[in-house]
Amino acid sequence: MVSLLPPAFVLGVYLLMIPGRGPSSAENHPGGFAATLEIKEPGFDASLRISLFHDSEFFSIPDSTGYLFLVSADQAAGEDAFFIPTDLAFEFGDSLVYRVEFEQASDFFGQALGGKLRSGETQIGFILLPHAIGLDRILEGGPQNVVVRYANHRSSLRPAVMDEANRWRELVDQRLLAAGLNLWWEWIRTINRAPSMNEGERRFFAERVLPGQGHILAEEDMSHEALRNALLRVGERKLLESRSIQRVAPRYPAAARQVGARGLVVTLCYINPGGEVADALILASNTAHMLNLSALSAVQEWKFSRATGLDGKSGDGWKLIPMQFLLEPSAAVAQGSADGYELPRVVKRVDPEYSFEAKRLKLSGTVVYRVVVDAKGKLKRAVLEEGVHPILNQASLVAIEKSLFLPATRDGKPVEGELVMPFRFVHKP
Repeated sequence: MVSLLPPAFVLGVYLLMIPGRGPSSAENHPGGFAATLEIKEPGFDASLRISLFHDSEFFSIPDSTGYLFLVSADQAAGEDAFFIPTDLAFEFGDSLVYRVEFEQASDFFGQALGGKLRSGETQIGFILLPHAIGLDRILEGGPQNVVVRYANHRSSLRPAVMDEANRWRELVDQRLLAAGLNLWWEWIRTINRAPSMNEGERRFFAERVLPGQGHILAEEDMSHEALRNALLRVGERKLLESRSIQRVAPRYPAAARQVGARGLVVTLCYINPGGEVADALILASNTAHMLNLSALSAVQEWKFSRATGLDGKSGDGWKLIPMQFLLEPSAAVAQGSADGYELPRVVKRVDPEYSFEAKRLKLSGTVVYRVVVDAKGKLKRAVLEEGVHPILNQASLVAIEKSLFLPATRDGKPVEGELVMPFRFVHKP
């Protein structure tokens, strides 16, 4: 969760009134930092360009709010070009990776950013990174210490050239940006006020938003609260009750199968009055970029019965479509063991965060957990075998909980098993 503004904070007005700060001319501040990623989606007829820009003097926000990055996606080619902001990640130095969360990306109208990119179209918005990252301190060592990642593409931050900085200043209407930040803040306050759900409420919610398929949220260990919070953001959009009349299963890329990638993608699709999917974005996902892209490509081919209003006219609206990617057990089996038993496998290892408090304390060492994975590949428990410090022990446990596993197998059949996971922390002055 991002750092939040004070409850009484009125962002658009306040920012424009800070003496000596706020919007500034390119003549006074020609710099800032930028990154550009040219993306060609392997296996898909799609390409796009993602650009980011950060300049604390371009548009001032309170330090406690975090770090503002402007982001745009354009230059789409092909039919399968989608921008998925939650597949962006920031790498800070050698030890810290921060993945963009759904609530941190927004367009200038306070709505979720991303979706289908059409030729000649530019999607633009902002990302707010938490203040706890300490970006200013990292940038003091050079912008190359900040790497932006999207899928397997990476680009380091670099000083923005004059033309680039001017382009952003021309592209972004700062009063519209202020309004968008205010709308984003109102949504953040809404989700912070939302109470946690009990088990009965979770079951009711899952079946309500995914009729007949609510069980997959529990199967995939997807947070009901996170999905509810995402829906709160799009709550003003009309959710349709129309039924599907054509379904297309997503393609399961061979590369995803080879690495054992699986999971659940919940898409939010805009259905036009003709019953066709005109746009789609990722509302929630616990899997890899290539499967997110595959799900979005598939739902574009779905068709629905025309929804009609009280006036008898066809209407448009939004529909939640979940896509679950399941591996056949045989795909997870590594052949050749003497007794037919294979250990569980880590198919997505998440590195633990080396927090600034850990750096301040100069903590180093290796944390070791014994991890038990059930026959469905779900983390059952993690037992600390060798600890270093509570900060590092907890960071390792969080990393384990975010990692993805394939179950152990015996004679080709999935069974419960355990493996040892070490995490090495090195303090670098």
